[in-house]
Amino acid sequence: MRFVVTGCSRSGTLYTARLLTAAGIPCGHEQVFSPWSGALHLSEPFAMRPDLRGDSSFMAAPYLDRLRAGDWVLHQVRDPIAVIRSHVGMKFFAEPFVQSKELAGDHPYYVAIIKDFTPDVFTTPDETARSARYWVQWNEAIERSAGELGLRYVRYRIEALDVDLLRDLAGLLECSLDRAALEAAFRRPKTTLNTRARDESISWDAIVRASGSQALELAALAERYGYAVPVRA
Repeated sequence: MRFVVTGCSRSGTLYTARLLTAAGIPCGHEQVFSPWSGALHLSEPFAMRPDLRGDSSFMAAPYLDRLRAGDWVLHQVRDPIAVIRSHVGMKFFAEPFVQSKELAGDHPYYVAIIKDFTPDVFTTPDETARSARYWVQWNEAIERSAGELGLRYVRYRIEALDVDLLRDLAGLLECSLDRAALEAAFRRPKTTLNTRARDESISWDAIVRASGSQALELAALAERYGYAVPVRA
């Protein structure tokens, strides 16, 4: 059984990869699902990394059809305001491209994958609205793809990831870990290990001003995922 941890970029996939590995479940971070790994050209992408049980990568979302029947999709979501603040702070969706020390050198590859999988994200000229649309469409696409492909699927909020939830996830992956091992795993990776610039001016009010009806879609999905939102559809 293999698995992927996937969600929007800036949703803590590096942290979760380190956490799972520390707990005894070998998980890469963008080691299988990335533009440069070479695995995406294979019908069995994990064949290049038999040492891994899973890969944690936002870029796995468009390639869930490469998984086998019985594999798991661990859909990791993060508070939309935090995700949007991070994207805008980094200039992740800036058009035209804005050079930023916060962006990876191969950032254009990331954007190309998003454009190919969710092209509607780029139909709005406002960067904040674009980031909000991305959070909605990327997460919805993961849910939809996993369902259509008949993959095993579970969704959880990164903010709720604690020892008990990690134990539950390990159980789904048929890994029996004692509580001491799980507690020790949480002492390994820091939650701030991939922190980047954030635009703290982003708020629900700012998203409403920037995107109007898009804010209502964002609020509806965020509420369904268990986040408290001040905007109502």
